[in-house]
Amino acid sequence: MRIVLISAAMILALVTLCACDNSLDAAEINIESGHKQETTVNEESGEHTAMGELIELRYHPGYGDMNGGYHGECLKKSENGEWIIESENRNSFDEPEIKTVYSVKTTDQQDFEAFIKDKNVASLMNNEDSDEFVTDYSPWNYSIVYADPSSASSRKRIYVNFGQYQKYSEADYELIKELHERFDALKGEVLSETIESEAEEINEDLNEDINVKSAK
Repeated sequence: MRIVLISAAMILALVTLCACDNSLDAAEINIESGHKQETTVNEESGEHTAMGELIELRYHPGYGDMNGGYHGECLKKSENGEWIIESENRNSFDEPEIKTVYSVKTTDQQDFEAFIKDKNVASLMNNEDSDEFVTDYSPWNYSIVYADPSSASSRKRIYVNFGQYQKYSEADYELIKELHERFDALKGEVLSETIESEAEEINEDLNEDINVKSAK
């Protein structure tokens, strides 16, 4: 009986020790930067996961009309591997969409990425939904995509989303304001600007159909 009790006590001690180790891993300190690593919950495993490399950040401002407008900006890498911000704007169905591409300095992007990690911007996604009545046709929101360093697959991603209809403290709103200002300040010179209209796209599709039928 004494042997059984001693064995049970040893097992309990080991379990407690493992639990403590896990809690330390979740709050691991980055020795190089001196900052606590940003963590989030992996939806598949339910475990806390450190953020990896920033893949992209999308921002959509809020607007309340329903006449076909669209506004959005995305920080990402171009096909050449250079950081850019791609901005797409259309005020209504009757107006063309204007797509503008801005250059982004590598050093500015690195500073911005350090900011969103040091300030733990990802934690905003854990805020509760608000009881506020939804009045905007398209509320403002942010979507951030990181690489998952805990996965052997280089294609594994961590997604962070937060938006207008969540509860935020005054400190949260100050952080969101600074996030927007820093994101907007990343825009460098205009690399390209294209104007596209749905009418032109429809005509192009019709012309392609006509050409295909004519060929037959």
